[in-house]
Amino acid sequence: MNGARWNRATAFIVCAAASAACSKAGRSLVRADITAAPAVQGLATVKVRVTSGANANQLAMPSFAWTDPKLSVGVFLSDGVSGSVSVDAIGLDAADKMIAQAALQSVPVAPGQPSDIVTLVLQPITPVSPGDGDGGGPGPGDDASSADSGPGSDAGAADAVDTSSASDTPPAETAPDAPSDLPIVVSNPPSLSKCIEMEHAGPKAMCNTTTGEGDWSVYSVAFSPDGSLLASAGDDGRVKLWKASDTTLVPEGRIITTMAQARVAFSPDGKLLAAGGDNGDLFLYDLATNLRTPLTGHTDRIRGVAFRNDGARLVTVDRGGAVRAWDMATRQSTANITLFGGMSAPWSMAIVKGAAGNALWTAVGLTKIDTPATGTGGTLPADAAYVWFGDLNNPAQSTLLNADTTEVDAVAISNDDRYLVAGGYSGIAYVWDIQNPALPRAAGMVPAAKVNAQEIPVSALSFGLDGRFLAETSGGFNYGGSMRIIDTSTWMPRALTLSTYYGVSVALRPQGNVFVAGEVACGLLNVCAD
Repeated sequence: MNGARWNRATAFIVCAAASAACSKAGRSLVRADITAAPAVQGLATVKVRVTSGANANQLAMPSFAWTDPKLSVGVFLSDGVSGSVSVDAIGLDAADKMIAQAALQSVPVAPGQPSDIVTLVLQPITPVSPGDGDGGGPGPGDDASSADSGPGSDAGAADAVDTSSASDTPPAETAPDAPSDLPIVVSNPPSLSKCIEMEHAGPKAMCNTTTGEGDWSVYSVAFSPDGSLLASAGDDGRVKLWKASDTTLVPEGRIITTMAQARVAFSPDGKLLAAGGDNGDLFLYDLATNLRTPLTGHTDRIRGVAFRNDGARLVTVDRGGAVRAWDMATRQSTANITLFGGMSAPWSMAIVKGAAGNALWTAVGLTKIDTPATGTGGTLPADAAYVWFGDLNNPAQSTLLNADTTEVDAVAISNDDRYLVAGGYSGIAYVWDIQNPALPRAAGMVPAAKVNAQEIPVSALSFGLDGRFLAETSGGFNYGGSMRIIDTSTWMPRALTLSTYYGVSVALRPQGNVFVAGEVACGLLNVCAD
């Protein structure tokens, strides 16, 4: 662990506090000795959080393997950090469940100097009551990077307080709002002329896209079925819950830990949130009790999660090509395939939510490969990027849909299971009618969005509840970004706006009146409502 660096280069370095490696000119060094109370049993990992300021701006959140009876650690902060910082720690068991926490301590730091040693004692905790906050901290890596981070890495995500600005902080709550039983009235979508940026990961002013400090991507956004909540998930290792109204979002108060970046989906009854992150980290979060149930089986970064309409099955896919179905009654995997021997990395996934019987029709957006690959799913040609569309319970019943030249970054299926739309680097989103999923047929295309007359890649797609409209984000590091609402009666744009940073996730509120896009930089959400 000595001298190991977080992959967003200059944020922090972790090392054993007694090591000679804990020396670097210009950087403040926070030192801590951590012990555990006798009642803490099964401790496996300790995450040390360093924050500053009234808003608890998170400076570092590395992970350390627990060493009994004491763990001595050091954390270098960014160049120039000085003044008083706060230090606390949480303890996780082997299943990454939070079982202990140490009280917050303050310590002065100065550039180029080690701090006094902070003594932290981990005490056992009881399950968090709703509204108290299940926090998260930064996790390394993003979807454009091959670097992974997991329980054994030096920098990982952990439970933490909300790091968004003070204006984002809601009053304390005693219980989450119950899902509404009222029927949803779907309105026309917003014009995209009134959009504001909101902070998923922390103050925008603290983001530095050059050094990577505070520069997080929000790779997944999802509304609850009744539209009362939004979950946003980024590569900062946090899932943040928001209260949603007809005009805006307000932080709900809870933040949920994941391993680096995550994909999220609400169950149809609104009681569970499925979240998947790096290294196969996948769990169900009970929104009433704040308890999580791990789902074990994946070993690579989760790239998609989706529930069937009846809530009986959850389908997930990871970057290694593994696609799994989970029985929600037993919490066990009931189907498990690896597409084409894992030779083509999935980027996106959607499912037919109302399929009859045991069928689990699943669409997986794949990457173009250099040579043909044969395996579960058939033979994948090397001439394009395809969507594999097949039944997980009978994978021989499948079709390959040519959807892009390079990679299929976005796949969406309408809630009535009529249309499948997929797009990627070419900028065009192709449409198939899948009312007979065994025989999908071409049904149109959405023309590419343009910035400065340049066609830009499709990055995210999501249908509105009634299927009349499709939300789309497009863009790339060299292209800029756009957000569009597509009229599905013509597959032509109804509304368009340009964004500061391009979106990598998108969702329409079930009521249709709020458009939310997770941006690729600075941990921002673009929220549009009239």
